[in-house]
Amino acid sequence: MDVWKRACEAHEEGVSRLEELGCPVVAASRALELERRRVNEAFLWTPSEGASGVHTKQFFPDEEGYYEARWFEGGERHFRIASAGDVHVGFLLCTEVMFNEHARHYGRNGAQLILSPRAVGAASLPRWLVAMRMAAIVSGCYVLTSNRGGVDSRGQLFGGRGWVIDPGGDLVAQTSQTTPVVFHEIDTDFIARAQTEYPCCVND
Repeated sequence: MDVWKRACEAHEEGVSRLEELGCPVVAASRALELERRRVNEAFLWTPSEGASGVHTKQFFPDEEGYYEARWFEGGERHFRIASAGDVHVGFLLCTEVMFNEHARHYGRNGAQLILSPRAVGAASLPRWLVAMRMAAIVSGCYVLTSNRGGVDSRGQLFGGRGWVIDPGGDLVAQTSQTTPVVFHEIDTDFIARAQTEYPCCVND
């Protein structure tokens, strides 16, 4: 399909230019043909290794404005942890963060960050903030989440707002139109402590 092919090519063009950011590690997702499946693949990029796939999205909405299930398939089903420099990360791509068992899995298996890029509307932002805070609480991880902003070709308004949630579930940084980039220091001692306390310590 021409639209799908163009989408993949646009993502590959973007990946080919990541070095221009000057970052040691970049985390993102891309449309990709993988083993004859059309997937949304989360990846980590480094200057030396390029893009390395970590996870493929498993849960897809199928509703007005979000017909993902008609475009994508889940690849191999796993929620694998990868290393981004010295930090262990897991991905929950958009809708996946609504399923707390996967956030809990990451926390119990050594993740320190959960990365959750989104493309969600402005009206639903309060619901998504709850989901991100719960993912942090049940995992003891920091949750870092970006979101698409602006208006698409059909007039749909996306909400923007990137958030950093700490392991206690508190919002500690967020982006806006006037502050498009934020920084926050990751406290690994906080992570280690949170993952030994309630509710992370509750046995399955």
